[in-house]
Amino acid sequence: MVRAVSNAQLLQSNLELVVSRDPDLMQIFYTTLFERYPSVQPLFGRNSRDEQAKMLTEAVAMLVSKVDDPQFVETTMLAVGRKHVDYGVEDHMYAWVGECLVATLAQVSGEDWNDALEDGWTATLEAISAIAIQGAAAERAERATQPATS
Repeated sequence: MVRAVSNAQLLQSNLELVVSRDPDLMQIFYTTLFERYPSVQPLFGRNSRDEQAKMLTEAVAMLVSKVDDPQFVETTMLAVGRKHVDYGVEDHMYAWVGECLVATLAQVSGEDWNDALEDGWTATLEAISAIAIQGAAAERAERATQPATS
């Protein structure tokens, strides 16, 4: 049985399309995120918005290119979750990021957006968010068992 198009191919094609249409795609994402969830804006003070957008674009592109490699995705997203504990990211915020990223992709895709893309991006972002949340939980648990330092 032949699979028509893998989820990875579908997402990769869509990502290439939207980046070619608007290389500042993640600027739209951050505008959407900060409008919908202004409480997260202070969490992004470590880098300029341009630097943050570039890093996010690269991270999404890398994850999409490796989405069919569960070991890579798990290792990467566990580390992301652990690291984001230091930034003050709370578990529920991952859903906000996924929601705003899907909204941005849909906006820039325009008439090329469809249910398969919506479902593919949503499922993928929920899955990788769940792994990041596991990493964050592991980091918090590890810290809770460490002796306090003076």
